[in-house]
Amino acid sequence: MHVRAELFIKNQFNTFNDSLIFSYMPDNELSIHEFRTSAKRIKTIKKFLKTFHSGWDVAGYYNKAKIGITTKAGGKVREMAIDHGIILRFENEINDTYSELTEWIGLKEIDAEQNFKECWIDYPHDELFLLEFIILNIFKRIRLRTLVTEFDKFIISRLLKIRKLIRAGKLKEQLHYSRKLIKDIKYSLEFRGLRSKYFGNKRLTHHRITLIEDKIGLWHDWMVFTADLEEFLREMNFTDEKRLSRYGFLMERSHANLLAVENSAVNLVKNQFSYILS
Repeated sequence: MHVRAELFIKNQFNTFNDSLIFSYMPDNELSIHEFRTSAKRIKTIKKFLKTFHSGWDVAGYYNKAKIGITTKAGGKVREMAIDHGIILRFENEINDTYSELTEWIGLKEIDAEQNFKECWIDYPHDELFLLEFIILNIFKRIRLRTLVTEFDKFIISRLLKIRKLIRAGKLKEQLHYSRKLIKDIKYSLEFRGLRSKYFGNKRLTHHRITLIEDKIGLWHDWMVFTADLEEFLREMNFTDEKRLSRYGFLMERSHANLLAVENSAVNLVKNQFSYILS
């Protein structure tokens, strides 16, 4: 295996482990972000191995390492922070308060942090090291030229799936799935070591893919907030006109922003991938 590929894999596992250790401490937002990002890179490698060779499915070891469960728990903590930030934006705009909503999200945040703490305390670090050992040994069997070729095929398969969604007019309803495909492309480009070009096609760059991913990520943030707001209103079941008016306004603005960001994300994906694939 190429030395650079080996270092990339080791770095992801080291970053995941070290960031996870520091993630349940004050001001832990950066550590949560870092361990979740490294987890996504590890997940992409897992997907690649399964696609490349059916006998190299490491899903069982991946599940024992609880990477997916822990990443999801950390993601819930992040989502609550995003909800708080969006509420503050609306609160400043209309010079009013949403104390009930802030308190409700605060309680959800406590639950999310408690769930993450349980994952953090019980995390099976030995299983993580075993997964790293197994993946490294698998990659040692792959020649560098074969590795590059197979990663090219993996990236192309993701590009073709996105093109299929665009041509079928299903991109909007499958935006979350498209986001996963784009992450696969992004992290595969990183692993392959090409941030500026892609087998002669300078249109597919790491920078361009990151911009698309960020736009869809913004859509995801608004989708989470809107869903949480709907859940809050169902639970509270307000009847007085003042609260109904206040939260009705908030819901209208939230849906409007969600739709605007969604349309912007869909158009960006269409335009950029039409350019990349042309």
